[in-house]
Amino acid sequence: MVYLIHKRHITNSNGDDTMTRKSEVEIKEYAKENSKTIVIRSYNNSGSIDTVRKSTKKESAIIEAVLFGALVAINNGSDIQSCKD
Repeated sequence: MVYLIHKRHITNSNGDDTMTRKSEVEIKEYAKENSKTIVIRSYNNSGSIDTVRKSTKKESAIIEAVLFGALVAINNGSDIQSCKD
């Protein structure tokens, strides 16, 4: 089982939650950089173990596409809009 874990929580100097809008070029660069590795989480009796490894070209392309699409949607407010619907 593969889990992609990404933290979106950003706090400004006042401690308020904020979200900084990024250009699609910045998002594409972020997605490309973060698609280079993959985390495999395995479970045992005492908890979980995360193993980090380089992703294959195929895995990297899939992760980059999913991450880019999701972050562009969030950047354009889709996460808020889907909650209102």
